[in-house]
Amino acid sequence: MAEIIELLIDIASDSLKSVPFLFAAYIFIEYTEHRASGRFIDKMTRLNKLSPALGALAGLFPQCGFLVSAVRLFTGGLISFGTLAAVFISTSDDAFPVLIGKPGGIITIIALVMIKIILAVVIGYLTARFFPVQGEQGHHTEHNEIHNHCPDDCCRHGILFPALKHTFKSWLFILLSIIVFGFSVHYIGEDAFKSIVMSNSLFQPLIAALIGLIPGCAPSIILSELYLSSVVSFGSLTAGLISCSGAGLVFLYRSNKNINQNITITVLLFVLGSVIGTVLHLTGVSF
Repeated sequence: MAEIIELLIDIASDSLKSVPFLFAAYIFIEYTEHRASGRFIDKMTRLNKLSPALGALAGLFPQCGFLVSAVRLFTGGLISFGTLAAVFISTSDDAFPVLIGKPGGIITIIALVMIKIILAVVIGYLTARFFPVQGEQGHHTEHNEIHNHCPDDCCRHGILFPALKHTFKSWLFILLSIIVFGFSVHYIGEDAFKSIVMSNSLFQPLIAALIGLIPGCAPSIILSELYLSSVVSFGSLTAGLISCSGAGLVFLYRSNKNINQNITITVLLFVLGSVIGTVLHLTGVSF
C-alpha cells in the first residue's frame, strides 16, 4: 500500500509541473483566438483563392473554436470543402499545450506544424480544385449568424475562465494518462506494456490514427504523453494528430446533412494519418 501511495505522489508531482506551462499556453491561445478569429473568418469567406491556406493556419490553434467556425461556414455555404478539409488536417486539439512544457517539446511542435501545414495546404487546394462543393444549406444560413456563433462559454467569460477550464481538463487527462502508464509499467513490466501498445510495430501508426478519430481532447493528450514517454514513435504521434479533431467530427456530423461529405472527411483524416505516420515510423524520424 505504501508503495502505491508513493507512486501516486510521484505521479501527481510530475503532472503538476506541467500546469504553469499549460495555463500560459491556454491564456495565449484564448487571447489570440479572441483577437484573430474574426479576421481569419472574414478572410476565409472573402478570399477564395487563399481560403485553404488560411484554413490550414487557423486549424493550428488548439481547441475547437476555429474548427467549429469552419464547420458552420461550410454548412452555411461560405467556404469550400477543400478549406474545411485543410482546417481538419491542421488541427491538433490539445497536443501543443501538453508538448510545449517538456524537454524538446518546442522542436517536436515545430516539426508537427511544418508537416501538418504543408499537408493541409496541399490537400486543401487539391480537394478544392477537384471537389469544389459547398455545404448543403447553401446561403440559407446568414453570414452574421455564423460570425456571431459562440461554440462554448469563452465568449461570455473572457479569456481567464476558459483558460483555467482547459488547463484543469488537460492536467486531469495528463494525470490519468500518467497513472495508467505508470501502473502498467510498474505491474506488468515495461516490455509487456510496449508490446501491448505495439512499440516498433508497423501497425502502431494505424492504431494511433484510429485513436485520433475518438472525439474529445483525451486522444491528443494521451498520444502526446505516450510519445514523451518514448512509448509511441514520432510517426505514430503524427498519425494520431493528423486524424485528431477533438469534437470537430461530432459537430460536423451533427451540423452537416450530407453524410457522404462527413464520411469523406473522416476517411481522409484516417488515410492521411496512417500513410504519413507509417512513412515517418518506418524511416525512424524522431525529435
